[in-house]
Amino acid sequence: MRINAKQLATRRLREEAVYQYKALRSAVDWTVMLYLIIPGIFFAIIGYRSLWTDAFPVWIEYMPASVVAALLFLCARRGNIRVLVQEADVLFLRQKENWVHTLTRVGCLYSMALDAIISVLAYVTVLPIGIRSFGWTWTAWTGLLLFHLSYSILWSFINNRIQISFAGWRRWLIKWGVTAAGGALYVLLALRCNQLTWLLFGCAVLVAAIIVVFMRSRIQRVNAFEQDIIVEGKQRMRLTGLLLQNTLEKSPWFRMRRPMLFRHSNHVFSSRKPHMVVAELAIKSVYRSNLQLKTMLQFLGAGLVAVLLTPATIKIIVYVGLTLLIWYWMQGDWNDFVKSAYVKMFRWREEDLQAAKSIAVYGMMLPLTLVLGLITGLLIQGVWGGIFALPVSALFGWIIVQTIGAIDIRK
Repeated sequence: MRINAKQLATRRLREEAVYQYKALRSAVDWTVMLYLIIPGIFFAIIGYRSLWTDAFPVWIEYMPASVVAALLFLCARRGNIRVLVQEADVLFLRQKENWVHTLTRVGCLYSMALDAIISVLAYVTVLPIGIRSFGWTWTAWTGLLLFHLSYSILWSFINNRIQISFAGWRRWLIKWGVTAAGGALYVLLALRCNQLTWLLFGCAVLVAAIIVVFMRSRIQRVNAFEQDIIVEGKQRMRLTGLLLQNTLEKSPWFRMRRPMLFRHSNHVFSSRKPHMVVAELAIKSVYRSNLQLKTMLQFLGAGLVAVLLTPATIKIIVYVGLTLLIWYWMQGDWNDFVKSAYVKMFRWREEDLQAAKSIAVYGMMLPLTLVLGLITGLLIQGVWGGIFALPVSALFGWIIVQTIGAIDIRK
């Protein structure tokens, strides 16, 4: 069956969607995510509605507009251009420049559409804060959105051009030089959007014209085919790399003679019964791992954002959900520990392993639950709320481990 260039481009976009879905499906337990995504959407809608109707949290009231502008700028510079070429194309497709042009054109339109969706979502998210806290008018917000959208698309073309044209320190220097200059201009215009509204509209039109020039140049450029394949491969594996970044230990920049935590191998528990020893080993194995610590800090940051952005009436529900997620996560770490080669070197009795499980899982999750509980209490009732939340968080974690911890849903 013979196909034309447009059909080939459509098929590759479809294959790209299937590949990304399979990568996501292989890394995520959808049975569990279903219980997180649906409540997450529900709480996000309630939280967004509260930004329009309720009083802002204190941290939003004191947040400067420059921070919001900087975050929007970071969102704008995340993009790149897809050209839909593959390694095997070097055998025959490189000889058909019109096919390469078509693939590149479709890839550019796909990338621009993706940038447009992300830009609209970002500005709709900050819309209540901008209007109620920073005094944006609807006209200023529209101008900012159009400027942001055009800037985001332009950055995608510039980023792609830098990646295929330069290497090594030159690529790094040019990329961050352009980022610094563009970021300064972006933040300056965003902070004065009410006074420079029509300038924003003019900048958006000017940038759109520049985008047309960049797009024509990008479509006609076929002399960087090998670099296009490399850049396209990196973009294709971007989601997979993000999903797998916390699954393998990386060589640290510098090696420490001792781990950051539990440096002197002191006993965690005074009792030296077999099940207490196993629990102690499991806890140390988690908190001595740089990979685990990095993942915990990332989860803690995401959890704190979730607690900060939700209304006071929802914060406790969010905390309960995060605690259950931590428990589920540490169940998996316990299973990995039990199956490790180190543990199998010793002949532990099954009853000792079962007795150690609840103690180990509780010890692994306790620091995270205490920090999240402390922040939740501080946000709801101030200092006394935070103090009260510490023992309540510790008790709640123990109740979870003892009541539903016997159910191993990770098997």
